[in-house]
Amino acid sequence: MNNREIYKYMESEERDKKLYEIISPLILDTDTVLDANCGIAPISRRLKCKRIVAFDSDVQMISEASNYIDESYFKTDREFAATNNIVFDVIMLLGLTGGHVKGIESDYECEFIEAIIKQDAPRIIVLEMSADYYNAEILSNIEKKIESQYRIKRKEFTTSAKNRYMQRRIVSICENKIIGGHVWIYKKLAEQYATGNILKTDLWNEVKYKVPIKAGVYIELDDIIVLKANKRGFNAIQGDIRKLPFRDAEFDTVMDFSTIDHIADYEVALQEYSRVLIDNGRLIMVVWIGDIKMSKTFYGEQYYFNYKSFTKCLQKYFKVMTEEKIQRFSNNEKQLMFFLCEKLIS
Repeated sequence: MNNREIYKYMESEERDKKLYEIISPLILDTDTVLDANCGIAPISRRLKCKRIVAFDSDVQMISEASNYIDESYFKTDREFAATNNIVFDVIMLLGLTGGHVKGIESDYECEFIEAIIKQDAPRIIVLEMSADYYNAEILSNIEKKIESQYRIKRKEFTTSAKNRYMQRRIVSICENKIIGGHVWIYKKLAEQYATGNILKTDLWNEVKYKVPIKAGVYIELDDIIVLKANKRGFNAIQGDIRKLPFRDAEFDTVMDFSTIDHIADYEVALQEYSRVLIDNGRLIMVVWIGDIKMSKTFYGEQYYFNYKSFTKCLQKYFKVMTEEKIQRFSNNEKQLMFFLCEKLIS
């Protein structure tokens, strides 16, 4: 089956409807989506994301996809591997690439997958056909590479296609182990609890991982990140959470998603959060709790607060409405915890 025939099948109403039901919630409100082989062109106009970019090595596929996709480029897999000027929220490989078919060199195909992984997207979505359509060894090697950085969940659906390879379809939803799970949790917590005039601390979600969390103002210590954020339309201010450049009682909600646990003197920041919040204002916070005092990470010092000491300090300024363990690691050394708090009236 050539690419033209595959594309014709992709226009199948039955396949598109089922695929849309799975994909749509996974890319809702994301910024930039990569369609690595023009697989979602027929349904792209219905998907609620800001921008879809497509790459493909087939001129005909690119020509047809350009009628649907925001930006489409003719590039070989190896040329795509050199692409590093676009940051993607989600990468989609729908129908996979020709290298999965029997007879194609494993090293070449794995090189393309490595290039996909190096994009460090929070989520990759892969659409596979029945297993006997692929070289089992290549497929196994590819899955191992993806699993080195991503957790994989699979969903299946079937179609009435005459071609038996097209009947059983498997969608693999791959979440980045380092960032994918956390950033999407933060976004959901913000949507659920944040109200009114909102202050969010740091811009890693928005600039590094391209998963924007809505707020009226963003405070960030790194002036380069502030510059990038403002160019992208965020209202960002350079500053330190231990000395917030805002008036008393200026915000209804403050959101801190693992910002405060990068400083040792966290009580100073808690005092500042209380100061800039209105009476009964909300603090939405996610912090690392654990037995480890401090560790070095690629973004600086990471502290793991003692649960009793931290909550005792927190309750000086806030009433804890909800607390929940988001993620726990082996031997209870560390865990990520969510706190929903309300400012105490002085």
